[in-house]
Amino acid sequence: PAPGTAAPSGAGVSGSPSASRRRLLPGVVVGVAVCVLGLSVATVVLALQRPRTAEVASAPRPATRRGPKDGTTRSGSDQPQVGDQTGPLQPVTASAEAATVLVPRASYRVQVSVSGICWIEGLETTSGTDVWSGILHAGQQHTFDFQGPVLLRMGAADASVTVDGQPLALPAGHHAPYEVTFEPSSD
Repeated sequence: PAPGTAAPSGAGVSGSPSASRRRLLPGVVVGVAVCVLGLSVATVVLALQRPRTAEVASAPRPATRRGPKDGTTRSGSDQPQVGDQTGPLQPVTASAEAATVLVPRASYRVQVSVSGICWIEGLETTSGTDVWSGILHAGQQHTFDFQGPVLLRMGAADASVTVDGQPLALPAGHHAPYEVTFEPSSD
């Protein structure tokens, strides 16, 4: 076109609004795709991380506990402990999410065996320090030599636990993640 005259609409002038949109469209599509992919990866990573709670380093617990079924409290000396009974060790308290077990000594051995993939974490309850954490696969086991009060977290319901060689009875219908708190008795 002559100077001072307008080009016909849609005549392919590179400065036209439709040409600008055509050039921007692939960039916008790529940008949106990258954002969606990034959010998807972040969601998967967060979902695979094991849960952590601030309750690990909580204040000391009272010396008496509620019984698992009858709602009564027991004093420290008449609660079941490792070696006090034959058969599986019964927790002092138990629910679908957690159990508390009294152990007779400050040092004790806990073994976890799994029949499917399961993450495991052992934490000192007084400091919140990780004793051990990792993933076990079907048929694997891990042995902990614990000192003092410890919280054991298990990410699968198909894990079995022994304390100083005695099987621990976990409640029927418990689910993952499951937490077992081991507390040395004061005797």
